[in-house]
Amino acid sequence: MLSAGGSAAAQYTQPPAMPAAQVPPAQVPETWLMLKNGSTFSARMLSAGERVRLRVNEGDIEVRASEIALTGYSLSDLAEQQWASLHQQQLDKQLPFIDWCARHHLYDIADTALAQMAANTQDPPRVAGYQTRVKRLREIHQEQLAFQASQTAATPPVASSPAAAAVATPQMLPPVVAAPTPIASAPTLLLPAQPLAPTPSSSVLPTAATLPVPSTPGAAVPSSVQHAAAHQALENPRATTPAAKE
Repeated sequence: MLSAGGSAAAQYTQPPAMPAAQVPPAQVPETWLMLKNGSTFSARMLSAGERVRLRVNEGDIEVRASEIALTGYSLSDLAEQQWASLHQQQLDKQLPFIDWCARHHLYDIADTALAQMAANTQDPPRVAGYQTRVKRLREIHQEQLAFQASQTAATPPVASSPAAAAVATPQMLPPVVAAPTPIASAPTLLLPAQPLAPTPSSSVLPTAATLPVPSTPGAAVPSSVQHAAAHQALENPRATTPAAKE
C-alpha cells in the first residue's frame, strides 16, 4: 500500500548469480526492472555482475548494473519504491511519478500520491489538474478494456479437440444437389399398317385407255399405235386433241 512512511531511497541490489547451466531460463522468475533512463520492463535475470544478462521474451540482452535504477517483483513494487524516495521532495520532482503511473495504468497509486501532494503542496490548482487528468485517463482505459472484452466474447473459443472444434465452429456443408429425375420416355405406339392414300386424280398420268385416238370404223387399233399415241400425249397434249371440223 502506498504510504508516506519510509524516506530511505531505494537501492539496487544485485541478485546472486544464476548460471544458465544450473537453472533453466524458463524456471527463472520474472523481475521488473526500471533503468535510470526511465525504461521499465520485465525480464528473467540469467546472471549478475558488472553486466547483467537478461532474457526478454525469446532473446537475451545485457545491461550494465550501473544503469539499473530499481528492481521489483511487480510494477506496484517499483511504484512503492519510487514514492518512498519522492514523497518528501518538491512538487516538480513528484509530478513525473504521476505520469509514470498513468503510463503503466497504476491509477490507484497515482490517486493516493496526488492526495498526499494536495495536502502538502502550496499549489493546489496544479495538483487538481493532474487529478482530473488521471481520472480521464482511467475512464479511457476502462472503455478500452470493455471494448476488448466484448470482442473476446464475440469470438468463438478455440477448441482443443476435433470433436469440440466441430461444435464450436460451424462447418460449411456443401449444398445438397438433388439427383436428376429420369425423364420417362413416351410409350411406343404400334399403329396398324395403313394402305397408302390414292394419288389425286390430277396427278395420274394419262394412259392409253384415256387418250382420244382417231379410229376407223370397223378397224381395230393395234397396241403399238396405242403406246405411240400415249407417248405423244405426254410430250404434247395438244397434239392428241382432234382438230375442229371446218
